[in-house]
Amino acid sequence: MPSPVGHVLFAFAISGVPKPREVFTRW
Repeated sequence: MPSPVGHVLFAFAISGVPKPREVFTRW
């Protein structure tokens, strides 16, 4: 299981500038 921080960074890499709600949804 990837760390929460890594998961967030992964979401940022995909969306570029994701919204806070999108980040929490990807958790």
